Amino acid sequence: MQLIAHRGNDNHNFKENTKEAILACLNKAYIAGVEFDIRLTKDRKIVINHNMLIIDDNKNLYPIHSKTLKEIKKSNPDIPTLESVLSCVKTNKILLIEIKEEKGDFDKFIISLFNLLKKYRHLNIYICSFNYKLIKKVKAKYSNYKCGLIVGYLMNTNNINDELDFYLYSYNYIDLINYNKQIFIFTIDKKEKLIQVTNKVKKDFYIISDNPYLLVKDSS
Repeated sequence: MQLIAHRGNDNHNFKENTKEAILACLNKAYIAGVEFDIRLTKDRKIVINHNMLIIDDNKNLYPIHSKTLKEIKKSNPDIPTLESVLSCVKTNKILLIEIKEEKGDFDKFIISLFNLLKKYRHLNIYICSFNYKLIKKVKAKYSNYKCGLIVGYLMNTNNINDELDFYLYSYNYIDLINYNKQIFIFTIDKKEKLIQVTNKVKKDFYIISDNPYLLVKDSS
């Protein structure tokens, strides 16, 4: 079992999905990688953020895809670009990148993403999504990247097969595990639940957690 920091969360004071949080986690010996979410701006820049909607200076909500990077940075300076993070990574630990997408326009996002990623072929990048059609398209076009599907919240239970490289399962869906592929399980934040998973899953796996430091074997 190895630990992946969910959105760069762990025992630090940084906001999740920020550059500082991600790099801090990658520097922890007990963390094998970091998961984070990416979204596409109006001007086709890729930013790291979980939520579709963010708040401007006037306290109005707006979707990330409706604003340019400059507009987003004006009111949300903590939201990093993907490139600003990748350019600072000096490790071979896993970078588990979840594509967040609402518009159904896969091609623009995929083109922008892989035009950027080709500059960072030396990094250990995994690509995943809840969107089965999107991740299949990514795998078909960029087969040299590890691509995975997220299974949970009543989504993708019928799409577990051998097409992709890995699958990410919600804790409640571990009975569906495909043991032919790499396994990630989310979100496990307590040792009691970790013990239950470890007793049930009969293969090496990764745990995605908001509190990796609480799950380290030798912690009190």
